Amino acid sequence: MKNYRFYFFLIAMLLATSACTTKQKNDDVPAQSIKVGPHEWTTHNLDVGKFRNGEAIPEVKSNQAWEKAWKNEEPAWCYYENDAGNGQKMGRLYNWFALNDPRGLAPQGWHIPNREEWKHLAEHANDNISYFTSQFGGFRHVAGNFRLFDYVGYWWTANETNAKITAYQVQLDDKEKLEEANAGKGTGFSIRLVRD
Repeated sequence: MKNYRFYFFLIAMLLATSACTTKQKNDDVPAQSIKVGPHEWTTHNLDVGKFRNGEAIPEVKSNQAWEKAWKNEEPAWCYYENDAGNGQKMGRLYNWFALNDPRGLAPQGWHIPNREEWKHLAEHANDNISYFTSQFGGFRHVAGNFRLFDYVGYWWTANETNAKITAYQVQLDDKEKLEEANAGKGTGFSIRLVRD
């Protein structure tokens, strides 16, 4: 009888432990982060293929399908040049509709940084950006072609500048300076996260 109680206790403990260590529905929690001023930033580009609720984000490979996702305002992601090896190195590229989808792209406890958070990072990081791990993932044009891999990094912000055609993005080039620019919502950029 004592053996049964022991096994019952052991099973209950294992179930309780596994409930505390369950992964997020949208793949995984960011592995590494760094504190810059009051904000904690991920040090690597986002690499998830599911929304927070567990639904898949469509992977779009062909130029025509990428452009169609933009015109239909549908979420999409891709690897640079559709090569999963590039994804392991630089994460995935997402269009604006993926990051702005109500199902949520960032894992629980994290969010896509807004313009003010990027500006704050730029003020504190432009003198020495090296600790903010540079992953120059390039980008995917709205027409589907890829550009500037391993040369320039582009990251979305959560802010919208124009409801029809543009959204803020931040770029980092080999001069190691964060700058702000505008981009079409069908463009594929990398994403960094800030802890809530």
